[in-house]
Amino acid sequence: MSGIQENYCLLIPHYNHHEQLRRFMPLIAEVGLPGLIVDDGSDPLSIVEVSRIVAGYQGFELIQVGRNRGKGSVVMLGIAEAEQRGYTHVVQIDADGQHRASDIEPMIAMSRKSPGALVSGLPIFGDDIPAARLQGRKLSLALLRIETLSTDIKDAMCGFRVYPIEQMLRVVRYVPLPARMQFDLEALVRWVWAGGEVQFMETKVAYPEQGLSHFRMFTDNAQITLMHTKLIIAMLLFSPVLLYRKLWKLFA
Repeated sequence: MSGIQENYCLLIPHYNHHEQLRRFMPLIAEVGLPGLIVDDGSDPLSIVEVSRIVAGYQGFELIQVGRNRGKGSVVMLGIAEAEQRGYTHVVQIDADGQHRASDIEPMIAMSRKSPGALVSGLPIFGDDIPAARLQGRKLSLALLRIETLSTDIKDAMCGFRVYPIEQMLRVVRYVPLPARMQFDLEALVRWVWAGGEVQFMETKVAYPEQGLSHFRMFTDNAQITLMHTKLIIAMLLFSPVLLYRKLWKLFA
């Protein structure tokens, strides 16, 4: 994987996950990529701990935003910071160790073959996934396929992705993406609406017993419901363009 450091960097959003990150960092560091860890206003103790963790790994940098803004906000900040440092792609991966660090290299290999594509993880779940989470993901996937008029979308919510920086910044130039949990969903919809290609790679996802979730059952579900409502309305207005693209690809 020579040359990866020239173009790709890891982007790890962090919020009070220092214990999980402490266990995950040795696995991430083995990949050999530089990384930006963007802290989303963690508690003072967590800031101290994550600073110590990051200081122990060459090529990793901690960026602090000061106050809690939400995952989407810090991911977009990280993408902008990565562009300033000369990277062309970011590999977004969660700090809690749900995703396999060993899948980073295959995902980058897929990205290198189609550098303009957004490459997303396609989760393979074990028996440890909460039933409510699984059903919620299925519902969101069904709605996202309606919003994009495409059955090519295989997953809507995976937080393990490769984003081409230039194209992603172009997508959000006029329509900002949500700051919080609904970010991963709407980012995919907006990417497809902009004509971007999406590829998927299977990856195992774990829900460890010592895991820490910041998902707010009522608030985040309400925000996701509002987001889907907004996107379906927008899709109805945008559907002629989406249908034209599908026909063009079919007969081109």
